[in-house]
Amino acid sequence: MTNEEFQKLVLEQLGSINKRLNSIDEGQERLESKVGSLEEGQIRLESKVGSLEEGQIRLESKVGSLEEGQIRLESKVGSLEKGQIRLESKVDKLEIRIENEVIEKIRGLYDYREVTNDKFDQVIDKLSDIDDSINYALAKIARHEIKLLSKKKLP
Repeated sequence: MTNEEFQKLVLEQLGSINKRLNSIDEGQERLESKVGSLEEGQIRLESKVGSLEEGQIRLESKVGSLEEGQIRLESKVGSLEKGQIRLESKVDKLEIRIENEVIEKIRGLYDYREVTNDKFDQVIDKLSDIDDSINYALAKIARHEIKLLSKKKLP
């Protein structure tokens, strides 16, 4: 191999190396750009994680408030149950009182109504008798008037 051939070969090799170095430089630039994008994404993610942590703290606080409210509600339900038991006892006593007092009064009113109905029936019977008597008397008066009128016409 001659010197010129050698130099030509070295120059070709150097050109090829240069192309590869340019390719490597371009790749490195692309990688650096992507690393920059990744770093920006990481910053955004860290910010979102911070927001999530703050949200979680707020949620934990709200859950604590809900648990306290639930405890208060359970206490109130317990009070309501006791009150319901007292009311049921009073209703039972009232039912007994109604059975003892009101039912007897209702029976008395029913008996009184029966007596009153019997008396009304008697009054209606008597009124019917009086009506019959009046009708009889009216018929008799009418017959007497006819007789009187016929006697007055005869002379």
